[in-house]
Amino acid sequence: MHSLFKVPLFFLCVAAGIGLLLRWHYYEPIEGLVFPYWLHAHSHLMFLGWLFNAISLGFVTCFIPVPAQKSYYRLLILLNILVLGMLFTFPLQGYGRYSIILSFSHTLAALGFGWQFFKDTRERTKDLPIRLARWAFVFFLVSSLAPVAIGVLSANGQGQSQLYYLAVYFFLHFQYNGAFTFGELALFYHLLTSKAIPIDEKSAQRFVTVLWITCVPAYVLSALWIQPGLVWNAVGVLIALAQLVGFWFFWRSIQRAWTDRANYFSRPTQVLLGVVLLSFLLKLVLQVLSAFPSVAVLAYEVRYFVIAYLHLVMLGFLSFLLLVWYQEYFRVRILTAFTTSILIGSFIFSELLMLLIPTGFAGDVLSLLLLVFSALLFLTFCRIAWLFARTSG
Repeated sequence: MHSLFKVPLFFLCVAAGIGLLLRWHYYEPIEGLVFPYWLHAHSHLMFLGWLFNAISLGFVTCFIPVPAQKSYYRLLILLNILVLGMLFTFPLQGYGRYSIILSFSHTLAALGFGWQFFKDTRERTKDLPIRLARWAFVFFLVSSLAPVAIGVLSANGQGQSQLYYLAVYFFLHFQYNGAFTFGELALFYHLLTSKAIPIDEKSAQRFVTVLWITCVPAYVLSALWIQPGLVWNAVGVLIALAQLVGFWFFWRSIQRAWTDRANYFSRPTQVLLGVVLLSFLLKLVLQVLSAFPSVAVLAYEVRYFVIAYLHLVMLGFLSFLLLVWYQEYFRVRILTAFTTSILIGSFIFSELLMLLIPTGFAGDVLSLLLLVFSALLFLTFCRIAWLFARTSG
C-alpha cells in the first residue's frame, strides 16, 4: 500500500505540466491544441489523480486495520487505471464517449470504495477524523451528479449555456468545499492525534458541525453570478459569515498545537502550514465578499479572477496541506527550505499576476512572468515527487 502513495504525486506533476502547457498556449497559441479538452484533462488529474487519490489512500492507511486493507487494493489500482485513461481521452475528445465512460466508471468505483469504507468504520463514528472522512464520501457522491449533467449538456451543444456553468460550479463546490476539504481535515486531525499533539476537542466538534451544516447551502455562493435576487445574496452573506465563525472554532481547536509547533514540525512544514491556514482564511473572507452582487458578477466575468480563486483553494489550501501531511506522516524530507521557498514564492507571485493581468498593464510581460512561475511550480512539484520516491523506498 505504501508504494501507491507515489502515484498521486506522479499525477500532480502531470497535471502541473498540463497547466504549464495551457499557460504557454495563452502566451503563444499552439496550433491544433483544443484548450477546453486539455483543461478537462488538467482538472480531472488534479481532482481525481492527485487529491482524491491521495486522500483515499490516506483513509485506508490511517483508518483501516492492516489486515482489512487488502480488500481496498484492487479498487485503488482500478481507480488509478481509470484516471490514466482520462489522461489520454480528455485531450483527444474532451467530454466524448470514452472519457465519459471512464469518468462514470471512476465514480462507480469510488462509490464502491466509499461503501466499503462506511462498512468498515461504522463502529467508530464518534471518532472525529473518521466522521470527517465519511462526510467526505457523502459530498463526493453529491458532486458526482454534476459530471453526468456536464456530459449530457456538452453532447447536446449546450457547452456554453448558463445551465452548463451552474453544473460546473456545482461540481467544483462539492469537490473543493465538500469532499476534499472534509477529507484533508480528517487526515490533518488524525496526524495531530498520531503525533500526540493536543487539540481542543469541543472546538473541533463545533467546527465540523458548522462545516457540514453550511456545506450544501453554501452552493448558493457559486451561483450568485446569475443574479437571482438580493434575498439570495443576503443568504450567501449569512452562510459565508457562519463559515468564518467555523474557522474561529477550527483555530481554537489547533491553537495549542500552533503555539508549540516548533516541538512537533520541521521548519519548512511550519512555514507551509502557515500558508495553508492563511489560504483557508482568505478563501472564507473572499466568500463573504463574493456574496455582494457587483463582486459576484465581476468574479464570474473576469476569467483570471476565477482561476486565481480556484488556485488559491487548490494549491494554497488543499495541495499544500496534503504535502504537509506527506512529509509529517511518512517522516520524509520532501519539503526542504529550498523547495518550500520556491513553492510559496511561485504560488504567491502567480496569484498576484493573475489579479494584475486583467488591468491591461504590461500584459505581455505579466503573461510571460506568469508562465515562468508556472514552470517553477511544475519543476518544484517534480522535485518533491522525486524526493518522496527516493526517500520512501
